[in-house]
Amino acid sequence: MSSRRSGFAWTAIQLTNSFRREFVAPHIVKIQLPGGFPYEAFDGQANIKPWSLLSLVESGRAFSFNGNKNDPERGFLELNTLPGDVLAFNATCSLTISRDLYRKETSKSPLIITKKLVYAGTSTVNVLAEVSHPDVKVPLAECRVQTVYVDKTTRRPTPTPEWWKEKYKKYSKPEEVLKWRLSYPRPSAVTSYALIIQPSDCDGYSHTNWTNYLKFCCDALVSTNVKKDRTNLKLPQIKLALLSYVKEGNVGEQLSVDFWSPAEKKCICFEILNEDKDIICQAQLEMHENSRL
Repeated sequence: MSSRRSGFAWTAIQLTNSFRREFVAPHIVKIQLPGGFPYEAFDGQANIKPWSLLSLVESGRAFSFNGNKNDPERGFLELNTLPGDVLAFNATCSLTISRDLYRKETSKSPLIITKKLVYAGTSTVNVLAEVSHPDVKVPLAECRVQTVYVDKTTRRPTPTPEWWKEKYKKYSKPEEVLKWRLSYPRPSAVTSYALIIQPSDCDGYSHTNWTNYLKFCCDALVSTNVKKDRTNLKLPQIKLALLSYVKEGNVGEQLSVDFWSPAEKKCICFEILNEDKDIICQAQLEMHENSRL
């Protein structure tokens, strides 16, 4: 196997003995995770951390989009064959979490991640990932991630090859395009939470990994609700999380996680700003009814 593989691709190789995959259609792959959620996905009350779902989806992306020891060349949607001067950046994400996931009685293993191509634009690909348990009728979570492919040098969107469009465009549905941006205006008064991007927050591109922005939002919510005795550390039971990744975040940067609740809707809005006061991420969270911080 070539040493020129990316870190993302090498991760897929390391997961060979832990995961199994089955290509059930040209645009659908099923990934079996016998062990389910890893230990670090649980909080101190044995609840699943919401952002760990994104990490789980990310592991499925690594394992399905690249080859592994048993199948070294094949990758989901053949995206692993795109030229080396093309980079993939996640632009938007939609995460829906079933209330069943928050119930301790619901088994968290084994799990199945079903990934399906639902939209293909000129330079974008939207893949739906369903996280499910064999004994639970409905998915525990659904995550849609819209990825944009860009030129490594110019960082401008670059079209997917014509052969790829001819092969996979037929599975695309225009209504599945995900172009979410925060629509609620920022009020004059917001709650702010400061943090510094750590090396452990970053990915192979040396930027903040897309999964961590939801963690930043949850940390901001909980930190501003912690009681003086430090006992109120319960994470929110998120029903829907929408995120838009606007700019890159770099290690060592201090961020401001600003959030507010619009009067007309039961949700919490977030803008994450860098040191130059540029918005690098927007998010909107909706909680399950009777969910408390």
